[in-house]
This record gives sequence, C-alpha cells and structure tokens, in this order.
Amino acid sequence: AKVLRLDDSDPTPINEWAQKHTEGRIQKLFEKLNPTVVMVLANTVFFQGSWLQRFDPNETQRSVFKSFAGDELPCDLMYKDEKKMLYAEVAGFQAAQLAYDGEGMCATILLPLEQGVEAMARAAGSLTPEFWMVTLPEALTRSHVKLHLPRFNIAFGEGQPWEGYLKGLGLATMFDLATRDKFLRMSDDPEVSVGQVAHRVTIAVE
Repeated sequence: AKVLRLDDSDPTPINEWAQKHTEGRIQKLFEKLNPTVVMVLANTVFFQGSWLQRFDPNETQRSVFKSFAGDELPCDLMYKDEKKMLYAEVAGFQAAQLAYDGEGMCATILLPLEQGVEAMARAAGSLTPEFWMVTLPEALTRSHVKLHLPRFNIAFGEGQPWEGYLKGLGLATMFDLATRDKFLRMSDDPEVSVGQVAHRVTIAVE
C-alpha cells in the first residue's frame, strides 16, 4: 500500500495514481473532493488476458451491431468457428465461455434468446449468484459453436449513485453522521463517516 498526502483536497495525486495502475484506462476517479475529507481509500484491479484460442484477424469484418434500443452501430465483428466451445442455452440466454491463455480464467458471453429491452430486463433478473455458481456451470457442454463477437471498449461508473446502492444493501450506518465511533481503528475522530464512493470500470474486448 502507498500513502499519498492530499493538499487542499486536490484529487490530482489520486487521479494520477489511478492512471498509472490501470495503464491509462481510468483517467479520473474524482473531479473534486470535499474540503472536509480526512482520507481517501483507493484500489485498482487490472486484468489483461489473451484468448487461449485466438480470433483470426483475417476473419474480422466490418458489420453492424444492433443495440437493445434499436440503434445500429458500426463495429468490427470477430468470428470463431470452434468445435469444442463451452456452450449452453439457459435461463433465457445463449451462453458461451472463452478461456484465457494460462490464466485459469474465462469470459462468459451472454446473448438473450429474445430481442428487446424488456426481454433483456426479464432475463437479467435470473443472473443471481446461484446462476453463476450452479445453474450455468451445470448447463455448459462442449459444442460446435460459430461465434460472432464485436470488438468493443466501454466505460461505466461515472455519475452512478453508488452511495444509494450501498445503503440499499444495508450499509447505511457508515454514511450516517449521527452514528459515532464507527471508524475508531482508522481515526481518533468519532464523527468520521464515509462521504463519497467512486467506482469506475473499463473493459476492452478484441
């Protein structure tokens, strides 16, 4: 762990730290910090993997990806014809798993069996911990799959009400200024509370 001093609640050192530890994928965690801030706890998770069975770049073609909103977006569409890919049709989805080389990890690609935003919302309701740990693993079998997958790069998190999400999960006390002595192992100030939560995610698939 590394400790950085904040001067005048300037988030620049934190943002530069995030840039360094994500190889520039995340440029900024904070626009500004509350002047009363006592400390900021930050961490990053960075994963860069190569496909075990790589897509042939000669098979990639310019195509159109249709979003759930009905928009048609130009994209580079990768193609893979694999005879022993892990595949299932389960809980309203087509699911395929692509292994990473030497990592013991894989990417799970889900495609709803029905089109449309409402159908996606219904299917997403089945994505419970039981789905990932029991239902999906039991359903996957080695199959001959012809997979078309767009290259994409997306970012998520900025502007999301993370404090509200955490309160909804039962973690309201840490935000409550009226509840004292919550973080005495971290600070001598009995009124210290969590005032802001920032979460940023970027993913690039190619």
